[in-house]
Amino acid sequence: MTAPRPRAEDFLELVQRTRRGGLKLYIGFAAGVGKTFRMLEEAHALAKRGVDVVIGFVETHGRAETEVLVAGLEVVPRRKVEYRGVEIEEIDVEARPGAREEMVARSGRSSVPQIFINQTHIGGCDDLIALDHAGGLEPLLQEMHE
Repeated sequence: MTAPRPRAEDFLELVQRTRRGGLKLYIGFAAGVGKTFRMLEEAHALAKRGVDVVIGFVETHGRAETEVLVAGLEVVPRRKVEYRGVEIEEIDVEARPGAREEMVARSGRSSVPQIFINQTHIGGCDDLIALDHAGGLEPLLQEMHE
């Protein structure tokens, strides 16, 4: 008996799945256990396969081996702004041409950050928390692993 021939729709679904973004959480129970180091290793592996990897914000904590892994990857620059008399540092979303426009086109919102899971626009941090409290976050995350 021969195996059934794959349908064109199956192939299209596979292609669409591979084009979606993903969310991966790195959890460690202490500082210095390698979370950032591992993320940067994986970022380099993805970049070698042609994936557009951009670091929004990374804290190396002065660790030379982590700083070496940041080299060669695009990092969104930081900028200093004054807020209520206090100077704070944030990512400069205007530094990457077209990024804000893409986010606004996809989300319909202009505030940063906007959160997407599997191409689904969630909203901002408060929206993510509300989704989690309503029980809607877990199914979205599970869907990523199917």
